[in-house]
Amino acid sequence: MRRRGFAVVLVIGAALALAGCGDFRERAMEAQQMLEDTQQAAETAEQAAAQNTGRIRELEDRVDSLEARLDSLQNAAQKTDESPETAP
Repeated sequence: MRRRGFAVVLVIGAALALAGCGDFRERAMEAQQMLEDTQQAAETAEQAAAQNTGRIRELEDRVDSLEARLDSLQNAAQKTDESPETAP
């Protein structure tokens, strides 16, 4: 009888250990999936940041070009205003 009790306890202990391993394995798989999702999100964010940086640089170049053109037009307008007017 004593051996049976020991065997029952041993079987129950093994069943609980295996159940615990299954839960651990499931949690590990969930954690792995979360890490993969986070890595993919980080890569997407990095790509978006690179694209945004390129767009910002393009816009800065356009602003610089427009400012240079505006300065040129203002200088031309000042020269026109400063030129002596000739009376007919």
